[in-house]
Amino acid sequence: MKKILFSFVVSLSIGFALNCSAATYDVPAADIVALTNALKNAKSGDVVSLAAGTYNLTALQENVMSSPMNYSTYYGPSMLYISAANVTLKGSTGNPDDVILTADDAQLRLLRIGGKNSSVRDLTLQGGYASSVSNDYYNLRTGGALMFTESGQFASNCVFVGNTAATRGGAVSGPNGMMGTVYDSVFRGNNGNSESLIASGTTLKGCVITNNVTGASIANYGVRLTSGSRLHDCLVADNETRYAGVTGGFAVGCRFINNHAASENWSNPGGGAARDAALTNCYFYGNRAYRLGGAIRGGTVVNCVVVSNTVTRLRTDNDCYGAGIYLANHVENCTVMSNYCGRGAGISGITDEGVAYTVFVTNSYIAYNVARQYGGGSHLGALNGCTVEHNISMEYANANYGGGGGGLSYGSATNCVFRDNSCSATYNSSVVYNCDIFDTSMHAKVIDRCRIANVRNEPIARAVGAVGYPDGYVTSNIYMIGFLEMRNCLITNCNWRSVPGHFVNSAMFHSGYSGAKRVENCTISDNYFYILARGFDAAANSCTFANCAIIGNRSTDVNMMDQGAVVLSNCVYSTTNNRFFLDGFADGQNWRLPSVADARFCGVKADEWDAFYYTPRYTSPLRGKGLVFDWMAGSEDIAGNPRLREGLADIGVYQCWIKPPWTAIVVR
Repeated sequence: MKKILFSFVVSLSIGFALNCSAATYDVPAADIVALTNALKNAKSGDVVSLAAGTYNLTALQENVMSSPMNYSTYYGPSMLYISAANVTLKGSTGNPDDVILTADDAQLRLLRIGGKNSSVRDLTLQGGYASSVSNDYYNLRTGGALMFTESGQFASNCVFVGNTAATRGGAVSGPNGMMGTVYDSVFRGNNGNSESLIASGTTLKGCVITNNVTGASIANYGVRLTSGSRLHDCLVADNETRYAGVTGGFAVGCRFINNHAASENWSNPGGGAARDAALTNCYFYGNRAYRLGGAIRGGTVVNCVVVSNTVTRLRTDNDCYGAGIYLANHVENCTVMSNYCGRGAGISGITDEGVAYTVFVTNSYIAYNVARQYGGGSHLGALNGCTVEHNISMEYANANYGGGGGGLSYGSATNCVFRDNSCSATYNSSVVYNCDIFDTSMHAKVIDRCRIANVRNEPIARAVGAVGYPDGYVTSNIYMIGFLEMRNCLITNCNWRSVPGHFVNSAMFHSGYSGAKRVENCTISDNYFYILARGFDAAANSCTFANCAIIGNRSTDVNMMDQGAVVLSNCVYSTTNNRFFLDGFADGQNWRLPSVADARFCGVKADEWDAFYYTPRYTSPLRGKGLVFDWMAGSEDIAGNPRLREGLADIGVYQCWIKPPWTAIVVR
């Protein structure tokens, strides 16, 4: 008991001694002399408390240059300086609007913090200017209002107004990566010529950064985060910088609204809200840039919402890309909606001197974006696990071109869903793999294990005033084959009917150009079209259908396909439900079935994706009748089953893995 009591008394005595060592300096309103003396005399743990009022520091400027306390050959002159560690400079009322540190036409920084763990609280810092009046050494010209120089330093509940710097950190700076922290503060109306308008090398948490403007001729970034510094839970709104609002570092849980990267500099523009930053759980709305990256340029984008951002230059040549996200390293779990620009409205990469720079996009929702030329949803995106719907490519619907890529232009797509994208789901895409395509056509090089349903007939090319076509539509070619190979795909419930003088070329398949194409192991059933397939100018660009089941379709053209440009090889087609008889094609290795029922598919069709319906029964004439190709070894059908069974391939998209029917022998 005595040992416990003695320990308690010693601890209490030590605590009392520590508390007694700290002093509070109460500075009268507007008393500059008392303020400077208090900071000069403050020791570790002391508090300098300022009475409500305005402290005009302009009179200090003449003496600062010769003051060993306020002048540093490395950090430059500051009108106020906190030298000791663990010192607090604060406003006495707790309201930063009541206590103002300011300077009229001064050419010096307001305040530098030198001691570790020292802080500034509840103040307004206004009109500071870190200029080059002493000399041009870089660090002398950073942090117009406040400079952090040691670890643990911070500012809290402050307002930074009208500050600037000759180089970085117009309001706040942590030079050489020293990371001070600003909590729950406001940056507004800062207007200057610094490379970083607001802050540089500093972490901002819970801050509001709004209505800060820089001149269009200044190479300015709004907040420059370096050496791991971070923007956390901040609102960044209505700022105008020459380049990006936030550059480098990390931004977490922030909102970026109506920021503008105003530069028309062609060498290095873009990023209305952020550039080359790691962005997580952030929201971007209404941001804009002149040419590239209306909201975001570069960096990584994770769990973010990017909505209604624009690129203001609306040319359709190599001028403007990525109203939402441009040239990011990686985009994951994001919502990208309603963005607008010339190309790649939602997400865009770029081709530079013939080299394609692709944006990798995973598990994201890309919808309602509008491009004037192509890539409504994405341009040069490598999409994986994304839903891409209701995107538009405007001018390819109203000009003499084909494709358009309302959903995706160029790039690739894996495990994605495309729905209702105007002017094709994909255009000039390299690979489309294991995707579901609703309502929109496709234009790609390789298509594998895709399910296409409910594709509607609509124009994707137009020649205004073309003779013979009153409404100007020359071709629809809704499902264009501009690819090298198509395998393991299901096409069902699509409508490619032609209207005389309107959709005059509405073929389901178009072989495109630049070499022969192949369609292998596909099931094409329950569709309505004018013509199944056509070539492009010459037999050299022909299309071969192999191991395909073309069953239960209806056609308005008795020939079904172009003579000489389309070849059937080992295919099955029905005659009762198809309004064609393949005129000009001998049976050869192809089989006619009286009806769809004779294909012996399984079950009753529940919907267009019902794999069980289109799977051949064990007794189906399609089972084991396909040609075996080299690619089939180790590959899978659309349902993920092995493509070969006992070394044999079935005709159509599904491989039958149903067990043979039982045979019962009854002995009496």
